[in-house]
Amino acid sequence: AGDSKIPSTLDCFTYMCRKSERVATVSALVTKAQLGRTVVFTTKPRVPLLETAIKAAIAEAAAEGPSPAKKKVGKKAAAAGSGAPAVVLRTLSADKDELERIACIEDYNSGAANVLLCTDSAARGLDFVAVDTVVMETLPEYVGSTDMFVHRAGRTARVANAGRAILLADPAVDQQRIAELESVLHIAFKEYPHVGENGANEQAARPTVKLSLKVKAGIRPAKPLPGAAPPAAVTPRSVIAKSVDKSKIVSVQDTDRADTVTIEVKPEHREEVRKALWKYDVAIL
Repeated sequence: AGDSKIPSTLDCFTYMCRKSERVATVSALVTKAQLGRTVVFTTKPRVPLLETAIKAAIAEAAAEGPSPAKKKVGKKAAAAGSGAPAVVLRTLSADKDELERIACIEDYNSGAANVLLCTDSAARGLDFVAVDTVVMETLPEYVGSTDMFVHRAGRTARVANAGRAILLADPAVDQQRIAELESVLHIAFKEYPHVGENGANEQAARPTVKLSLKVKAGIRPAKPLPGAAPPAAVTPRSVIAKSVDKSKIVSVQDTDRADTVTIEVKPEHREEVRKALWKYDVAIL
């Protein structure tokens, strides 16, 4: 029954790196790869190390500002921003008191933070809202580790939404464990492209979310003034052009119905696009 444990909307990746590189790799993924709302799983002894490294990477990215390529695009484009939200980290560990743990969870679930660093024990029994990516800094290696992988990965790709799980693995020692997970869970890991100096390559592996937009065919604006040309009928594409920032849209695809299109967006822009189209019939596919 392994194939029923992993939803079809979840993309599973391995990110190959040596164990000595994992802290730096997680920091780069979190700050450069634009993973959306992310939960990072690690072990209790490694929490302080990862927390310090991620905070340092966030501070470094903030100090550097936009890359030289972005600076050349001009004032108008610069004012629009890159579309990538700032990284805000919260750490949920078993050594925090109850009030600190509650504050961390509330910050993440409310959107005040978009990256949550935690351990399996600290996260047990808790629900995290709208997770786009789960990063596993370590392979589950103890009894029941397959179920633990499912438990971690199950924090994303809920209710038919797209999501990704990225498992850091050492190609020299972890291949057998990866093969076991694939065999038991009936999944096939893809290799996540390495993140470059400026976050290069992350686009190739980023999942998207598809929305269905239905606009009643033939709707027209109010009656035109005398002598004015009749306004064009409202169509799904005209609604999108008028209501949604085109930088938030990956693609718009026609369907077999004239009043309905499929919109493909990045996970981090899903709610923004839905809110912009609140007057219309929008559903997550």
